[in-house]
Amino acid sequence: MAPYSDPSGLPLPDATAARRHLGIIWPGGLPAGCLISTWSKRDGARQFLDLDGAAADLCSTPDRYLACAAFETVERGKRGTGSQVRAIAGFAIDVDCRGGAHAQQQLPTNDEAIELLRSAPLPPHYVLQSGGGLYGWLLFEQPFLIANGEARRRAEALSKLWHRTILDLALKHAWILDATHDLARCFRAPGTLNGKYSPARVVRVIHPLGDEQPQRIAFAELERLLPSGRKRATVVPAAEAAPAFSSSMAEWLDAAGRFLGGIHKPIEQEQALTGVVLVACPTCGGKETAGSIANATAHVARASGSLRCKRA
Repeated sequence: MAPYSDPSGLPLPDATAARRHLGIIWPGGLPAGCLISTWSKRDGARQFLDLDGAAADLCSTPDRYLACAAFETVERGKRGTGSQVRAIAGFAIDVDCRGGAHAQQQLPTNDEAIELLRSAPLPPHYVLQSGGGLYGWLLFEQPFLIANGEARRRAEALSKLWHRTILDLALKHAWILDATHDLARCFRAPGTLNGKYSPARVVRVIHPLGDEQPQRIAFAELERLLPSGRKRATVVPAAEAAPAFSSSMAEWLDAAGRFLGGIHKPIEQEQALTGVVLVACPTCGGKETAGSIANATAHVARASGSLRCKRA
């Protein structure tokens, strides 16, 4: 069904669609004692203990986002951080598409992005058109509760692994996608307005359509299918860590990046591949002196194959 429009023909938000989305993400309601957070750059964050209130707020103004996770407590006006997450209903990935309002232009078309998600080893169960790309949700049968550091570690590791299967697949097509694996990431919801465009675009569901319910997977089953047994890369001499050079420098850099934990994006100079940015630095773990986390901070250089940590 097309979204309602005002007499000028401009789209209007659809709170019913937003509420249905929240019901799909949290089919049993929010876990006890948890809240969800909405956010916009202009108005900041608001927290809700009920899905109805959150759906209405999402549609109150263009460009309000919904945090993927549920939180136990969040400071007023803040949208919540990964360390505050207490439950997750699944993982979501953001696939920007060519022609959207994006600085990065090495992107798939909308049709190519759909095929990318379909061809993933574990494809998303629930897919939205954001106005400038796609959101793919991998939904859990039950919310995964994060009560301690070990549960958080499992959730964060599994999110990175699932995202990496899609980011690596995109890289084979020379498409550079953002890393959106953090548990507290905010996404748009169906029925809300994407105000980056004129006229604004309505976020909508493209799979599954109608009243069909998306499939789901158990968290434990996902851990079995995406084992996190790969050891974290450690600092070793480049010649020992890197695979043997192949006839193609691009192939070697791709293999080296995968060996070191995953590629965030390639680096090009004068239309030649000169290195790759890693998902996380195996030297410092992405930790600055203040203790905050910053991913995509290390490079594999073409000339020597060495690892350069920008914070070491």
